Amino acid sequence: MGKRVLPWAVLWCVAAFPACGKAGETVIYEVRGEVVGHRFGGAALRIRHEAIPGYMEAMTMDFKLRDPESAVTLKPGDKVRFRYVVAGDDAWAEGFETLAPETRLILPGSPPEGSEGGPGSAGPDPGH
Repeated sequence: MGKRVLPWAVLWCVAAFPACGKAGETVIYEVRGEVVGHRFGGAALRIRHEAIPGYMEAMTMDFKLRDPESAVTLKPGDKVRFRYVVAGDDAWAEGFETLAPETRLILPGSPPEGSEGGPGSAGPDPGH
């Protein structure tokens, strides 16, 4: 079964992420999100990120770090901006910048821009 997973994973990668698998091509995306935590001994960061236009929807995923030392001070809940570099069959995050805590991010599960209320919201209660 394990040998069958790899071809499907590659096919999914090529279909879901257009830049994935194009040898020799490097594409850089500007990404904003919220740090969830450090992973794999600090070699990656799990980030809940906004949609990356033309590349992927908003989601929570692990980003391999080009330089793990560059993210050592980041902690869960920090809002960040960074570059996601996709170079052929490799990809990594770099250039982290911490954003102000009040920065509004459009993350998975967030209410639409300009809406009020909703689960976990401090917005008005329509029943009162």
